[in-house]
Amino acid sequence: MNTPAHLILGAAVFGKPGKRFMTASAVLGALAPDVSLYVMAGRSLIVAGIEPSIVSGMLFPH
Repeated sequence: MNTPAHLILGAAVFGKPGKRFMTASAVLGALAPDVSLYVMAGRSLIVAGIEPSIVSGMLFPH
């Protein structure tokens, strides 16, 4: 999961100056690969109550 790199590349490659819809689409498309990981990690932390060190270290290692 490297969201900042996805956002920068998506906006730089597909964003167009003066075209908000195109740029917004590029940013949303750049977020798409990481949304599932945020949902799974959020569920593990909030709903299941798993310790953050276990979530980041064992369940979703870097």
